[in-house]
Amino acid sequence: MVNVFIDIESSGEVVSDAYKFTAPFDNDDFKAVAFEVPSSYIKVGSEDFGISANVDEDAGEGATAEGGDSDAKRVIDVVHTFALEQSPILGDKATFKGFIAGYMKNVLLPKVPESDVAAFKANATKLIQKMLVEFGNAEIYVPETAAEMDDPTLAIPIYAYWKDGEDAPRFIFFKHALKEVKY
Repeated sequence: MVNVFIDIESSGEVVSDAYKFTAPFDNDDFKAVAFEVPSSYIKVGSEDFGISANVDEDAGEGATAEGGDSDAKRVIDVVHTFALEQSPILGDKATFKGFIAGYMKNVLLPKVPESDVAAFKANATKLIQKMLVEFGNAEIYVPETAAEMDDPTLAIPIYAYWKDGEDAPRFIFFKHALKEVKY
């Protein structure tokens, strides 16, 4: 059984518990607001499934069993698995800053229990400040289902950044924007 996290607004699947969840930017204070998922690169396309090893007996002498890697593409596993798309409108820091303030106020805060609002606001503010500091080393993704929405700005913005020279990015997901579904 796997738990899949779905964006409440766009209904797009964005991540599952098959990935390791950690504190965003290694800061436990941020765990009340979001979680972070390390990713990795995978190769997709030209899958061979062992067929190339079965050289046709009628092919004659000189036939080889070459793998199907020639058209393989290197992709980020989280992006590929959950069909995330890089946001075309949130590519610069100023736009992201304005957007995220509205997203917090209009989408996330209404979903936070009233008793947790003060702590949420304090930790969310610090998290967003850290995101803005790291913005030059980041990309913003959204579920592909955002394109089908009347107002795509309601879809969860997924912040991806590269930590300390790691090859693949880490993704930050806002908890209150997600619902968990068991499959």
